[in-house]
Amino acid sequence: MSPGQFFAVKAQKKLVIILENKQDLMVCPGSSEPVRNQNLKAVTNQEEDEKSLFYIIRQPPRFGKLLSSQKNKGEELRNFTQAEVNAGVIAYHHDMPPEPFWVHEDNFHFQISSPSGTTGLFVLGVMISFEASCPQGSSQLWRNK
Repeated sequence: MSPGQFFAVKAQKKLVIILENKQDLMVCPGSSEPVRNQNLKAVTNQEEDEKSLFYIIRQPPRFGKLLSSQKNKGEELRNFTQAEVNAGVIAYHHDMPPEPFWVHEDNFHFQISSPSGTTGLFVLGVMISFEASCPQGSSQLWRNK
């Protein structure tokens, strides 16, 4: 090191991403249900912008898909941000199967990522059921032949 050269060292705390809320979704068959921050809410121990907290889908749902009401109309999402969850623009859409059912259990696996780090794997459950307070009402004659 030559004389007259100076440099600064800045210590930073290790980033910790916490999934503060993880509440399963309840969806009516054949409909969409928003993913709200009551269902998914990630926070950090630093001043991270909610736009920089990404949910990265590692295993998509089997009986439906995650959609955005603002982009890629009808195209399944592979990632979304906490800001989009907070704005209520992310939704799970159930694809109605040809065979009758009363209850389906679905889920998707995801990690949360920020510019400073990524979490381990999380799973959010999705219950698809006529038992939910569904607007279509009675299901007794659903798809009878």
